[in-house]
Amino acid sequence: MDWSRLEVADVGHAAGLWQAAGFWALVFLTIWLGVFAAMVACGVQEIGGQRRATWGVKVICITHHLLTGPLALAALLQDPIVAKALTCLGCEEAAWSMARDTSLGPPPGVRALMPITLGYIPGGAPWGVLAPKEAREVRAGHRWWFEGGRGP
Repeated sequence: MDWSRLEVADVGHAAGLWQAAGFWALVFLTIWLGVFAAMVACGVQEIGGQRRATWGVKVICITHHLLTGPLALAALLQDPIVAKALTCLGCEEAAWSMARDTSLGPPPGVRALMPITLGYIPGGAPWGVLAPKEAREVRAGHRWWFEGGRGP
């Protein structure tokens, strides 16, 4: 797989990593806003007892995992060092090969997938602090914080 197609910036340095993560954060925020706006346009307040903002985060979560899950598996299977460790369980040679030469930098799959996950995290988190009350209820497990400790 050509991992460079997923790299939106050179992630070999901090500025490039955060630039790429910022791009993916905007992608996930756009998805959240799209779900929220579609539900507003349709007049839907809740589905299954969950409010619009919660559904936006659920869609972000599913999208992230549907995207990165198979790609992470592909990255593991394409990495010759990981493949050696998985095919020769308990082999000393395979174990020593897991201690990578850091001068090579991270594997291509890591360089491509890390900014996606870093962008996914803030893609949903700011809505718990910065948005109106409806969006602050994004995560049921954190409702106690915003509703005075009453619990989810």
